[in-house]
Amino acid sequence: MRFVFLIAISLFSFPATAMSVIQDKVAPSAGVDVTGIYITKHESGMIAPLQEGQTCAPPYEELEGGMCIEPYEAINRLVLHETPYDKLYFGLHLSFFNGHSCSVGGIANKNNKGWLFEEIDSANAPNESFDDCRLDITVDAEHITLNAQDEAPCRMYCGARGSLHDAIFPRTSKTDEELDLNKAKCLGWIEGGENCDQYNEQVQ
Repeated sequence: MRFVFLIAISLFSFPATAMSVIQDKVAPSAGVDVTGIYITKHESGMIAPLQEGQTCAPPYEELEGGMCIEPYEAINRLVLHETPYDKLYFGLHLSFFNGHSCSVGGIANKNNKGWLFEEIDSANAPNESFDDCRLDITVDAEHITLNAQDEAPCRMYCGARGSLHDAIFPRTSKTDEELDLNKAKCLGWIEGGENCDQYNEQVQ
């Protein structure tokens, strides 16, 4: 009895800060509602070399290193829809300099880290094989991270300046926009979406 009492005391006296650290390390999907549309914005631009003896013509601005840039605001978008069957429908669009981007979508399977995307059945590329690209999707208390296990086979989803390495979305970037499974399929370029034309403005 004394042994049981000591265990009970130690559990109830466990520091609150330590408990919060443990909770942050819990399996990412445990009790976490990730379904939604996440948007982040950042400064980007069209870059061009500055010719010797010339200046950058508006709207271009001069950069260090003999380059000109036309700045613009770029948008990154992540669409997530979790099902009760340990499946995560997702669509990811990342924007980089000079209009380059990465776009990938599909169905990821739950594992002990979060979710793993291994292949895609895309209406945009029905005859391609994407089996070699593996993308980890993990969630913690503050962020959702998508990361290619090996960037080389995943480059088919990206332009020259794009990368699927550590694409991070703050949990606070989740929008108020409603998202059902059909909309998630459309925005993730996943086969089976119906009436996707209504989302044309959102599909990059």
